[in-house]
Amino acid sequence: MAGALLYAPLAAAGAQVVPPPASEVPIPPKPKTDSGPDTARVKPDTIKAPIGRFADPALYEIGPQYEWNRSQLFATGALTVVDLLDRIPGVTTFRSGWLATPQTATYGGDFRRVRVFYDGIEIDNLDGRTGGVLDLSSVQLWTLEHLSIERTGSELRIYMRSWRVENTDPYTRADVATGNEDTNLYRGFYGKRLDNGGVLQFAGQQYGVTSPRFAGSGDALSLLGRLGVAKKGWSIDGFVVRHHPTREIERAIAVEGRPPVLGLDATYTDAYLRAAVGGVSSGPWAQVTVASLGFKGTTQPDRAVGAGTFADTLERRAFETQYTH
Repeated sequence: MAGALLYAPLAAAGAQVVPPPASEVPIPPKPKTDSGPDTARVKPDTIKAPIGRFADPALYEIGPQYEWNRSQLFATGALTVVDLLDRIPGVTTFRSGWLATPQTATYGGDFRRVRVFYDGIEIDNLDGRTGGVLDLSSVQLWTLEHLSIERTGSELRIYMRSWRVENTDPYTRADVATGNEDTNLYRGFYGKRLDNGGVLQFAGQQYGVTSPRFAGSGDALSLLGRLGVAKKGWSIDGFVVRHHPTREIERAIAVEGRPPVLGLDATYTDAYLRAAVGGVSSGPWAQVTVASLGFKGTTQPDRAVGAGTFADTLERRAFETQYTH
């Protein structure tokens, strides 16, 4: 026992401390900076003052109103105005085929009783070859944030409001679709409000149809743009929507063995400059809009009806100016 007690302290006194091995991976020293602590923050989204708009008319329908907001319009699956009018009592729609063909509607059996108002501007027919009937395929449903329909005893009025943005965080959306008649459709949106109240919006849609039957082939490219500024109590903005459709002649009257002939190559350009004071839903307000509607169309009538192979073409141009307040 004594030896054991005596041995223990001697062993401890002779023990050596072995240091651990050095790390194989050197840890670099923290760099010195003069910028101070990290203060990066995510900028919160804010809502800016809305852009001016026209006052929606009062609807006097008994029961549910015929009106849709932007989300509801997309949810309906409608691609054209006629797709919506198919569901309205008293309206009879006409179309010779799919998206690339003319589309019209009557109310009470009269084509002239259907009127379209876009941001308070009446969309008149400027294509002289349609006999005064507005081709509803030229009115771009995808550009809207609200649509309402008023049925009166003498006419049907379609009121449309164009798409607007209020958030400083960018709004983006992209749609891709394919379907019958070899249809491919692409659509994209971008909208943003700046910190100073500025408005920046761009959008576009393109589709193509290749019909193997008698539905009529064609394509169309549509573009939308808005620039302006909106503060609390007032706003100024410029808006333009441009629609360029091409349409091949119906195969039922096309000449056998010849290449497709364009029945229409047109460009619709609707633009306006608007100044608004006050708010439509919050007290007194006033608004002045100066608008320009333009149409340019080219056809090849001789080749279209198969009467000959003349290369002659006809170009039609028409412009209209409107002032509203």
